[in-house]
Amino acid sequence: MRRNRVLILALLAALSAASGAWARGGAAVPHRYSAAGLDGPLVQLQNPIDGRSWSFWAYRWGGQFDLAISSLRGDGSWSEPTFFGDADSLSQVDPAAVVDASGTVYLAFAVRETGQIFLATLLRGSDVWSAPVSIVREPGRHFLPTLRIVGRELVVAYRSGLGVGITVVPLAGGDAPTGIQDGPDTLPGHSGDGINGGR
Repeated sequence: MRRNRVLILALLAALSAASGAWARGGAAVPHRYSAAGLDGPLVQLQNPIDGRSWSFWAYRWGGQFDLAISSLRGDGSWSEPTFFGDADSLSQVDPAAVVDASGTVYLAFAVRETGQIFLATLLRGSDVWSAPVSIVREPGRHFLPTLRIVGRELVVAYRSGLGVGITVVPLAGGDAPTGIQDGPDTLPGHSGDGINGGR
């Protein structure tokens, strides 16, 4: 079991590095994204099923970060971003995204103040993201999620204190998530956040 976890984590790290290199490879960035160090790193994803391209980043808003989501329109311009955590006095950071074979996009991110990992989905053909749900049941501070589709499951790996945790979530339409956690016990969970397009 431990060897399988090490292999999964190595694959997730390679995938994360590859997606980061793609995002820096000259793709146009949304006009609301600040590359001058104000915003968090840009994560970009192209959905091969419907051809849509997405950008996700931690958007600085005063003393906090909201998670920004923008899609590439047919004319080559980026849409105005919508936001998770808009004006909730918490910082949504560390976005990670992946798409499954049916075209559903999965977006994970961390909430800095609570140490929780949240997951939202966008079903193929929809323009409305699901409300984010907390997917890590174990106590502790968790951050830097990374995603990988393995069979009919979404594997979410994340840093947790000095260790690494893994939560396995069935793909859209499945049962409740299950988790494996390595790390210290510190904080309780967070109740959830909303999304809107305001600013």
